[in-house]
Order: sequence, then C-alpha cells, then structure tokens
Amino acid sequence: MKTIENILLKACGYTLLILTFFYLFGLIGDVGAALIGFTTFMTIALFGLLISLAELAFQIKRIHIVFRVLIHYIVLLAAFNVVFISSGNISAKTAGEIFSAIVIFTVLYAIMFGLVYIIRRSIAKSDKFIDNKKEKINAENHKKSEYKPLYRSDD
Repeated sequence: MKTIENILLKACGYTLLILTFFYLFGLIGDVGAALIGFTTFMTIALFGLLISLAELAFQIKRIHIVFRVLIHYIVLLAAFNVVFISSGNISAKTAGEIFSAIVIFTVLYAIMFGLVYIIRRSIAKSDKFIDNKKEKINAENHKKSEYKPLYRSDD
C-alpha cells in the first residue's frame, strides 16, 4: 500500500510541476493560450503517472546507475512519444518534427534530471541535519539523572 501511495503522490507532484511550467510558458506568450481542457489535463496527469512509474527503475539496485538512468530515459521518451504524439498534441508529420521533439525532450530531461538530483540531495542533507539536531536534543533531555542516593546498599 505504501508503494502505491508513494507512486500516486509523486504522480500528483509531477502533474503539478508540468502544469506550472505549462501555465508559465502560456503566460509568457498569450494569456488565452494558458487555458487547458480536461482531456489535456488528463494527458498531463497520465504522463505524470508514467514518470512516477518510471522511477521504479531507480529501485533496482542490481543494475548500475548509468543503466538505470538510461532505462528511465528510454521509458519516459517512449511514454512521451506515445502520449503526446498519439493524442495529437505534438505534430509528427515529418521525421524532422519527430527528431526535434526527441531533441527537445532530451534537453528538458537533462535539465529536469539535474534539478531533481540537486533538490533531492539538498533535501537529504537538510533531513540529516534536522535528524542530528533532534538526536542531540533528545540526548540532552535524557541525560542520566544526577541523583545520588544517600544510603547505598553495598551488600
């Protein structure tokens, strides 16, 4: 149950992140272009879910990290092509358009992978710092009592 909850939570986060970028780019251009329909939202939510599911590749510790990243990239590239090209959101009439979509996806993947890596490392360091601080506070609160009995039974 915890795995499904984690996958759905990450899928919602990725959907929110994608929609935020979508709206930011829409606001740069035309304000009316930032409006999306329910089908577009569901397409983005499906892609967010696929991103979340693709992260399961990183949990396979027997495979070298380079291959895990490569598997993750290939799965996301295939999902991107299937979801957005088959839905008609990206034009794929010529080989040049498909190649351009792949290049743009690869650049965005590299940028997002780097950002997520940096953010996760900083969160991990922050968590470690907070945990160490809590342990130190707990250790100070649970010091041995300085009570010394007046009468000892050394029998």
